[in-house]
Amino acid sequence: MRKKLDLIYIMIVFGILLLLSVGTFMKNGTLENEQTVKRPEIVENNFINPDFLNELEAYVTANFGFRTMFINMNSQISKDIFHTSGVDSVVLGNQGYLYYADTVNDYLGIISLNEREQFNIIHSLELIQENVQSKNAKFLFLIAPNKNSLYDYMPYNYVKVSEKGNADKILEQLKNVNTIDLFSLFHNQSEELYHKLDSHWNNKGAYLVFQEMMENLSKETDKYADVSVERRKDFAGDLYKMLNPSGKEKDWNYYYSLDNQYHYLTRTRSVEQSYIETENTREDGSLLMFRDSFGNALLPFLANVYKNAVFDKNIPYDLRKMDAYQADTVVIEIAERNLSLLQENMPLFFAPLRQNVEEDAHDLRISSDILNIQENGDALVEKILIEQKEDYTCIKGSLALGQCEQKDKIYLKTDDGIYELTPQKFDGNEYGFCGYFTQEIDLSKAHIEVLGVKR
Repeated sequence: MRKKLDLIYIMIVFGILLLLSVGTFMKNGTLENEQTVKRPEIVENNFINPDFLNELEAYVTANFGFRTMFINMNSQISKDIFHTSGVDSVVLGNQGYLYYADTVNDYLGIISLNEREQFNIIHSLELIQENVQSKNAKFLFLIAPNKNSLYDYMPYNYVKVSEKGNADKILEQLKNVNTIDLFSLFHNQSEELYHKLDSHWNNKGAYLVFQEMMENLSKETDKYADVSVERRKDFAGDLYKMLNPSGKEKDWNYYYSLDNQYHYLTRTRSVEQSYIETENTREDGSLLMFRDSFGNALLPFLANVYKNAVFDKNIPYDLRKMDAYQADTVVIEIAERNLSLLQENMPLFFAPLRQNVEEDAHDLRISSDILNIQENGDALVEKILIEQKEDYTCIKGSLALGQCEQKDKIYLKTDDGIYELTPQKFDGNEYGFCGYFTQEIDLSKAHIEVLGVKR
């Protein structure tokens, strides 16, 4: 009898392992915001793949048999018994609300950006706007609020340390940048305009932002004045899909009856794609929009009112595309939780030439010739890289510790003049910089200058 029970036990365990093994190499879906891990090959390009075991481990981890079912079971047990989320990237709020875990620090009021990093973001935006306006185009910057910054159904154990976060600090200093305070805009509405099971605004929220954009940019349109709006419970929320990959619950969304008058110039299957071009021959104007996933719901509204529009998720922001698409309007939209990227993405535009900046400074520090300090730096410059590209030269680096104060500006001086560099975080150093130049620039006697602002 004991032997039979042992045999049955072994067969059950073996059967479970066999099912998991077979399931691992069957097609499995991936969760929202996950990257697909491809099945590794022992032989690649006629050579033994030296990373096969590591790749196999990653593949099995991402695709083990019945993974989706187990994730659903774990999420349901965590929710029903422990009243918590079973997925690290999702916070289970009150009344069924879901939140993205990366927004928790902002919700708590933790200021993760120090004063120099805040300056990097503010002044980078000022330089971008200057570049756009120098080409007689309009510029608009938008921070898309985190859902829990507007609608607080967060669990009771998340206790705020402050009512102000990174976004508040940035908005307070955007005095010279054209922007719309979307936090105040949504707070002033009588209804909630974000999804309950998703991290983004719904279509009605996107339409609200679209209206404010059109007013700010002085672009008249009555295209949506008389259209009807239908409310349907058919939207698949990103957070819900992360928590319950095979779940069927849907979120409410709003649909506007206007037929889209634009068409895609790119091969486009979804507004999630990183690069999209549209054309609407009934309209005028050309839009270049650098955006993230909050721009998904905005895209149809904007594509309907511009003759040409480019929606770009790629980093760095390439302002040279203005010339290629003859853009008369440039918009940067970024989620509140991603604000730090504005001081890390090295926006691509040619550095502006400055006049009389040395005379206006209260303090001046000068490096050695940059060609001589590429390897080891000097007392002022910790590190500098010069990259020769096909159609431009990029200079980026960072200053040595203690060589720059919070709001000091950084320049490149050449025989041709003094160019202002964009303040950017470089290799973890917030006192970094970058600048782009035409290939004709003479760097033989160029050096870095740090000019202290008069206080």
